[in-house]
Parts: sequence; C-alpha cells; structure tokens
Amino acid sequence: MKLVLHDSNTYILCLDKGDEVKQTLADFCIKNNITAAHISGIGSTDDCLLAYYDPDKKNYIDHHFSGQHEVISILGNVTMVDGQPFPHLHASISDANLKTVSGHVQRLVTYITNEIILQKFNGQIKRRRYSKDNLLLID
Repeated sequence: MKLVLHDSNTYILCLDKGDEVKQTLADFCIKNNITAAHISGIGSTDDCLLAYYDPDKKNYIDHHFSGQHEVISILGNVTMVDGQPFPHLHASISDANLKTVSGHVQRLVTYITNEIILQKFNGQIKRRRYSKDNLLLID
C-alpha cells in the first residue's frame, strides 16, 4: 500500500495486489492515530467475501466470490471497537458480464489495485455489540 496524497484530514491510498482492504485500513488507522473516518473506494478483487445480515437468525450469511471482479464501490467508516480502529465496509462488485452484487465486506483482497479515499474526523466514534441483534452498532 502506498500513500498517494495527504492533507490535514484526507488520505488517498493505493492498495497493492494481495492487500486485504479491511486489515490494511485498520493497520493504517493504527499507525496514523485515526479513530473516526469516512471511506470510499474503487478497484478490483479476486477474493471477496460479502455478507447479508439475516435479522431472524441474528447473523451474517456469507457469499464468496473468486476470480477477477471490478470493485464498483467501497463505502464505509472507521469507528473504534475495544480500543482498536474498526473499518465497517460495504461493497459492490461486478463480474466480466457486468453482473453486480453488493453486501457487507467480510474480506476483500486486492487483485490489481484498490484506490481508497479516507477522510479523517476529529474525535472518536465507538461501537459495541448489542446482544439483541448480535451486531456491532455505534454507541
């Protein structure tokens, strides 16, 4: 991963092949003391695990996508969970036939690159697990 541009509150990152987006962003936030942020991005993946939350079962249903896919959009935020930065991301990806799927990002591995804009906010946003829904929600 390389930092392409940075001003007082905005970072533009280019992730390298093999970089897992959530972990790379979490590590970047730790290194740069980021405790609240907005994230957007585009790029590509060849290993992606998207999920859908089933409120009746109170858990996520995972769907794995392998092979080259365009990352049409990554949207999310950074909050804090148990004192650590937590990237909460959703993504839309499309295959060679332009069939698009979307969901909660469990894992998204960079294929060629992912270009991420991270806008830092002052302060801290905390999440905690709510047993009623088994979700990490903003406190």
